[in-house]
Formats: sequence, structure tokens, C-alpha cells
Amino acid sequence: MRDMRFPARRICIRHLLPLIAHLAIAMFLATATATAGCSTFERRWERAEPEVSADEALVGRWEGTWTSEANEHSGKLRCLVTPTDNGRYSARYHATYFGWMTFEYGMEFEAQKENTIWRFAGEEDLGWLFGGAYRFKGHVDGEQFYATYESKLDHGRFEMVRMAAE
Repeated sequence: MRDMRFPARRICIRHLLPLIAHLAIAMFLATATATAGCSTFERRWERAEPEVSADEALVGRWEGTWTSEANEHSGKLRCLVTPTDNGRYSARYHATYFGWMTFEYGMEFEAQKENTIWRFAGEEDLGWLFGGAYRFKGHVDGEQFYATYESKLDHGRFEMVRMAAE
């Protein structure tokens, strides 16, 4: 005879995956933050040239925010864009999560200039912990950087402005 004090419930693991993923990300980021010290990003950020020519308007230091449109989380965001040897660009991101945890990641992308606007897009596999394939696209118009991103676990936007010389 079945014990009725604890009724059976069906829990679908599919509904728990986003929660498990966010908990795993939070644990990973907490560990990384506690052990990081002075990051490679910070050294690159300090060495970067603050002034760029009009032909390289995409290149440089950018600062602003990221916002998840899936769960309304947001945080500070910094990005350092540099040209690569293969005609593409590299973006190194440094972001805050939950207001105190920081994380870094990088990706390469292609960009094209149309009049005064740079348009860019790319895709990078950030691993299962971060939702696998991460797609992004956006544009830089003068001093404004705007992009959208999408992965299996999240989607949202980046909004940044160029950092002036200090």
C-alpha cells in the first residue's frame, strides 16, 4: 500500500535545466572571482590605446552594460576590441554578474564598414555551462556600441560607449 503522506510528483528535468545552469554558472564564477587576482583583461585594458583613427572606429575600449532579456539580469560590461592577423577582430569582454561576480570571455568576429557604421557578427562555442553556441551581431556608430546576443540559455543586448583617453 502506498504511503499518502508524500504524494508522488513528476518533475521534468527539462524545466530544471535553466535553474541548474544558472547555479552552475554562479558557482563557477564565484570560484573564478575568488582566485582571479589581477586579470589578463585588466592588463590589456590598461595597455590599450585610448585614441583610435576614424578608419579603426571599431577598435578600442568600450564600457557600458549587458542586459538579459530572458531573465532581466544585467550588469556592467567592458570590452576591448583589437584587430587580428587574419583580417578579423577579437573582442575580450569583462562583465559583472549579480553585481559582484566578474567573468571574462573572448571571441573573434567579422566586421564590415558601411559609410560611417561598422556592422559585425559572429558565433562562438562557450561550452555547455554557458549555453553552447553563442551568436551575436551589432554595430558601432561613432562612439556608440550596440549588440544583441543569443544562446540556448539566454538572449539580450550590450550597450556601450567608447572610453575616452584618461
